[in-house]
Amino acid sequence: MDLNRYELVIFDADGTLRECTVEGQFYPLAQGEWVLKGDVCNVLSEYDWTSKKFGIATNQPGISRGEFTEEVSLQLLNDMVIGVFGFLPDKEAIQFCPHAIDGECECRKPAGGMLKRIIAHFGVEPASTVFVGDRLKDKIAAESASCDFIWVHDLANVSFKS
Repeated sequence: MDLNRYELVIFDADGTLRECTVEGQFYPLAQGEWVLKGDVCNVLSEYDWTSKKFGIATNQPGISRGEFTEEVSLQLLNDMVIGVFGFLPDKEAIQFCPHAIDGECECRKPAGGMLKRIIAHFGVEPASTVFVGDRLKDKIAAESASCDFIWVHDLANVSFKS
């Protein structure tokens, strides 16, 4: 698959671009509790992201549980994005769902609301968008938003060449 055929690439965060370093915890609650996924970052570093539209769509249920605030979540996501891509995209390109796992909302994956908002923000067609994730709910969210999907473990087989 050639990533250049897409105008927009959207990534999941936890399990896709970063890993939590706290045993038994899926997502970080504070600085120092996560590392970038080295294998993924190595692949992504081969591409010039300054010329590509990209975004982040991630569920952050720790906000609804009171484990951290929206501000802390955004700072952790911003730090991750800078670590992977070297700069921050537009503010609207980073979307997170703060709602509870059992809550009903249009943004929480597997719903496609966050992806649809990022696609609308950039003004591209869903057919020219791909979502990269690590869980079945990521794949379902991509289907809900009518965009393509790539499993993060398949990134090594993706071409970034023109």
